[in-house]
Amino acid sequence: MNRREFIKTAGVVTLGLMLDRKFTEAKTQMKISAVKLFDGGYMMKSFACGGGLPEGSIKEEKLRSSLQNFVIDTGKEIILVDTGFPAEEKIPVNENSVITFGDKVKDYVDALKAAGYAPEQVSKILITHKHADHTGELRHFPNAKIFISRIEADDMKLTGDNVVRTDFTDGAYKNFDKSQKIADGVYYIFAPGHTKGNSIVIVEDGEKFFMIHGDVTYTDEALLENKLSVVFEDLPAARDTLKRVRAFIKENPTVYLSTHTPLGCENLDAQKIMKLPDVEEDAPAAEVQPEEKKSGTIWVCSVCGYEHVGDEPPEVCPRCKQPRLPSAKNKICPIKKFFPAKNSAGIFFQLWRPTTSRPVSFSIASKIFFARSSMKASKLSARQSSGSMKCFSRISLSSVFESFVIS
Repeated sequence: MNRREFIKTAGVVTLGLMLDRKFTEAKTQMKISAVKLFDGGYMMKSFACGGGLPEGSIKEEKLRSSLQNFVIDTGKEIILVDTGFPAEEKIPVNENSVITFGDKVKDYVDALKAAGYAPEQVSKILITHKHADHTGELRHFPNAKIFISRIEADDMKLTGDNVVRTDFTDGAYKNFDKSQKIADGVYYIFAPGHTKGNSIVIVEDGEKFFMIHGDVTYTDEALLENKLSVVFEDLPAARDTLKRVRAFIKENPTVYLSTHTPLGCENLDAQKIMKLPDVEEDAPAAEVQPEEKKSGTIWVCSVCGYEHVGDEPPEVCPRCKQPRLPSAKNKICPIKKFFPAKNSAGIFFQLWRPTTSRPVSFSIASKIFFARSSMKASKLSARQSSGSMKCFSRISLSSVFESFVIS
């Protein structure tokens, strides 16, 4: 082969490699899908937009509600953002409820399969926050590492070699101060307020950004009007996070993917770039942080996380209006082997198995409750770093309210 033929051949090979690289990049383009769990519900606008405001500040109307989470397919791995509501939990609803999920579409695992993925394919799970409708089905993913902010992990008492307690050490991302790069184009971002360890996920795909924000807002109307929901642990932090979210959307072409409104799915299907109207960016003057709870017996609503202090749970949650189930009047939990415990990170229950003296702990806030395995109960595998618990059964408590004592 002479010099001219060699150069020609080398050029053809180089061109082929370049085309192959472009083809590979095209094949590994990001894909985001909705995991559809509930649809056809409603929320009252005062619930979605009245955070920190005096009663009557919001003109009341019903807004559409649903429940969906999201799955990211990078072309190289499958990443979940949140894992839905526990399959066995049932939410009582009456005419005074201010938020409902609607009719169940599918349990989380079935909904994930409908989106085209099996639990075994999932390599990572990103948890936006600890609430039950975002952490309810963590038990089903044997090959996944669970990324969760250290604050939320402490609150939930999550342990195990598959739990990555995240401190967001990769520096700023755009106008957010703290972030963690999870994969090429996938960023996990600290965004406190709704809960003290709350986070969001931003996915880059070409010129677009997809913001999977959990519950920064319950509905897009709140984003457009710069309003907070009534569910928050830290009002100033929630206001700052919403301000940063709005600023990001104004500066970057963003598809806004919500958990509790069908607009989340509709925005994704249409690849709709969110456009924000000009509204007052500062917090309303009337927006105030509620007083801190006093010590005593605290009852936590499993729907909205409202904390009620008293000897008995309320008949109806003061915030989301979900009624208490009659069967729970004089009963905290139908399973014995639960003992209340407390430390500086929060209140939780410890489950002791008769075959070991080592406890495995789960927060009541996450609504992950377990009982001893029995002949009649289905067994579920769990990966625990201690190795002290290999299987356990999932149970549903008898009330929308759960109790623990603080001092």
